[in-house]
Amino acid sequence: AKSSIKTTVPTSNEESSTNPSRKPPPGPGWKDKIVLEGEHNCRHWVSPTRNIEFRRRTQACEFEDLRNKIGCEFRAWEEYRR
Repeated sequence: AKSSIKTTVPTSNEESSTNPSRKPPPGPGWKDKIVLEGEHNCRHWVSPTRNIEFRRRTQACEFEDLRNKIGCEFRAWEEYRR
């Protein structure tokens, strides 16, 4: 008899409790989002206020630094896009 293996993608809450080695969010209020890209699951980072989605954590961290410096996510986004 064949055994069936069920593959599930954990939600961010499940993954954070079972995978302690993952990197922390760029800042308070950021959420991670698991996205299927081709055959792989990738983690995107979503900003707290305007829900701007970043594919790379490094870019999200740069934006978070700018957001903290300026104090407004809207203006930080305008500056970041330059």
